[in-house]
Amino acid sequence: MNTTIVLLSLVSIFLPVDMGKRETEQSLQLKTVFKGVYYYLEKDSANENCCKHIYYLVDVKIINNSDSVAEFIGYDCTTAENIVTDTKELQVCINSCPSNSQIVFKLMPKQEFSVPVIFKSPNSIDFKVKIGFVILSPKNISWDDAFPAIEESVENLENVLWSDPIKIGLNLAKPFEVN
Repeated sequence: MNTTIVLLSLVSIFLPVDMGKRETEQSLQLKTVFKGVYYYLEKDSANENCCKHIYYLVDVKIINNSDSVAEFIGYDCTTAENIVTDTKELQVCINSCPSNSQIVFKLMPKQEFSVPVIFKSPNSIDFKVKIGFVILSPKNISWDDAFPAIEESVENLENVLWSDPIKIGLNLAKPFEVN
């Protein structure tokens, strides 16, 4: 009898945490669109650094499907610092910035956040890739801890909102969009 009471107590303690996590996962959605690819062309010099990699352009969108404001921490210039993939084949290219500040992104209900991301790889990619965005709430992290928390989450693939897998390859880019 005591064992049953203890188990029920534990379930009731952890159940609200899981429900809140599911609500967050459903309220924010990550969509990705493969837009373009750049690779070595005959007019380029094979000795140039840009020709040693293949570059893939992906539009990453976070959509707030909830009826409340969603907030997460990032950077106003190096926003791609929050981006991860499920493969080591792709490396995120981060913007070069004269200044870079932490920022709280606030998405109103039904609003979209979009950031173009350039990935590079020394090899041709032709497979499905999941892309993620590290979501850290400003309510849970102090400004001083934000950058290390983002780095740790990127390294350990924690606090990540994942997209559905998308196919990336040299012949798969869709540089246009019709809405």
